[in-house]
Amino acid sequence: MDAALFYEVGKPLRLDTVPDPEVQPGTVLVKVISSGLCDTDYRLMQTGLPMMEGPIIMGHQIAGSVAKVGPGVETVERGDSVLVHFLVHCGTCYYCQIGRENLCENWQAIGVQRPGGFAQFVLVPAGNVMKVPSGLSHADASLIPCGFATPYRAINRAHVGMGDTVVIVGARLWGLAAIRLCHLAGARAIVVDDDERRLTRAQQYGADAAFHVKADDLADRVQSLTAGRGADAALDFTGEAEAIATASQLLRKGGRLVVIGRAGCFGPVNVDILQLMFGEIELTGGCLVRGSEVRQLVELVERGALDVTGLISDRIVLPEINDGFAMLAADRPVSVVIDM
Repeated sequence: MDAALFYEVGKPLRLDTVPDPEVQPGTVLVKVISSGLCDTDYRLMQTGLPMMEGPIIMGHQIAGSVAKVGPGVETVERGDSVLVHFLVHCGTCYYCQIGRENLCENWQAIGVQRPGGFAQFVLVPAGNVMKVPSGLSHADASLIPCGFATPYRAINRAHVGMGDTVVIVGARLWGLAAIRLCHLAGARAIVVDDDERRLTRAQQYGADAAFHVKADDLADRVQSLTAGRGADAALDFTGEAEAIATASQLLRKGGRLVVIGRAGCFGPVNVDILQLMFGEIELTGGCLVRGSEVRQLVELVERGALDVTGLISDRIVLPEINDGFAMLAADRPVSVVIDM
């Protein structure tokens, strides 16, 4: 089968022909129809991870059709349209046993340690496939497991609820999806970013307000929209130290800041300890995504409560994959999806 493989940090993906995966007990062979390019993929290509060794087929935003099922699989059958949850957990460690499989001590991610979706076929555990909501395209479905599930994880960590005001830091795909998810929760969404084009785009996608992160009166603007208190929660999707510190200054007393930014961007962060202490600010992280959260999103889409369409700006084919990542690096598209 044709595939795009990561070999070395800082190098483009290499197109190659590799053997088709062989179905095993408890697994599902998925014929990839749509595979989304994620900003995290690009960051991993530039910085790598200790557990990521080439050659490996990347790609973790996957939707397709079931080509084969292994012995013991009864949840799906050949021909079903499915999307793929990228996190594979062991099920036996302490964190899996207490229901926090996203913190699994033995986790593996499809497209990082396991072969991913930048290929014609991908082999995944049966528990990682979910049927695509009826009427939804494979391309739009491919964004659910990461493009929507990552901000959904952040919103859950921040306990966003009815009447809250949420500051969203970063107006790329995760930030735009977070706008819709905040509105679904009954919250207002204020987007901050350092790029005017992205701010305009955020307003087009429904942000209640959009401000430049370096505006001198940023805190005043947020307070003017929150009766002088500040935001109830802030979600950082950048991983940038300065942006995280700024977000912490936009919160009310008792506010919640969730950092779930892009891989490869992290470093020391200067946070006002007195503000954290006397304001009882809650600073927390968001790690990966739980399968239950992806299922919840699928159910929300199925019953018409959540719209995940309209966020794909560019469609490419597999031989154009490095051009697609160049577009992401130049911040031209909202999102890029490969049509396999």
